[in-house]
Amino acid sequence: MDELGGLDRAVEVAREKAEIAADEAITLVHLPAKKSFVQSLMNSEDKAAAARWLVYGALKQDLQETLEIVGSQPQLVLDPLTP
Repeated sequence: MDELGGLDRAVEVAREKAEIAADEAITLVHLPAKKSFVQSLMNSEDKAAAARWLVYGALKQDLQETLEIVGSQPQLVLDPLTP
């Protein structure tokens, strides 16, 4: 649009450009706002993504804790080639 105005003015201009008569019935479709990442995780339709995210978080924390232990106690690191 080349001018400011509300929804009514936007519909009026769109009608003019599409050559739709002012008295012709139209349907306005209000699309939902884009969901945030957290909102999409909480959506019941995407529980698998939420489960993957929770598992990822647990694995990440476990790995960080393991690396802290191994870093402070190098004797815990075993050579995988040693029988």
